[in-house]
Amino acid sequence: MAALRDRGEQVAVVIAQLRPPDMTGEAFLARAHELHPFARRALLAPMFDRPAEQAIFRGMALDRVDMILVTPWDPAEHWLYPRIGLLLDDWVQTFEPPGVTAMQIVAEPGTPRTHQLRDLLHRNLVPFRSFPPDSPQGRRLLASAGPEAHRLPVCVYFDGRIQTDPSIPQIAEALGFHHRPEAGHYDMTIIGAGPPACPPACPPACPPACPPPCPAPPKACAPCSSSRTPSAARPAPPQ
Repeated sequence: MAALRDRGEQVAVVIAQLRPPDMTGEAFLARAHELHPFARRALLAPMFDRPAEQAIFRGMALDRVDMILVTPWDPAEHWLYPRIGLLLDDWVQTFEPPGVTAMQIVAEPGTPRTHQLRDLLHRNLVPFRSFPPDSPQGRRLLASAGPEAHRLPVCVYFDGRIQTDPSIPQIAEALGFHHRPEAGHYDMTIIGAGPPACPPACPPACPPACPPPCPAPPKACAPCSSSRTPSAARPAPPQ
């Protein structure tokens, strides 16, 4: 990989075993990232390997691993090829996106805000490029943003407009999307669609404490309340 870097060649995806003989897979991917910072990193992990979970979670939390590839992956058409395609697509969008680019983003990689923004653009099929602020492309874009360049993320649109730390509605409006209802009549309206507001307070054997909608958290039903009585408070059994 060092020779590829010295020749100026790019690496798109790096895949490492979780426990290679000479070093850990996490350490290998960290070294690969130093040589090829734009390469996407995947870690091979056996299925249902509980001892490996700690290393996997640590690598994901420290932004050292982009994806987990579970082995065995039979059939590969379902478990392997689509995931490799996602890694390649992410690398292409970051390093050399084809065709027209609607916007360029300078943002810290791995932050929740960056993931939210990238997910929004991916789901709406918006072609974009994303750069970390310390990359050459990121520094060039930040220089064009002026004194507000420290407010990440910075969005530079195809027509030259620049937004610093924009909200999701501001980005949608800049791209021409409608984020407020405008029509006078709709066939269907969905309000809410979030998690249920009335979680069950008792085991399944108890009747529901309150039917939806639930204005307040339900109280435990009588059978559950009695079952939770401390043993010291229960009457002593007959002798």
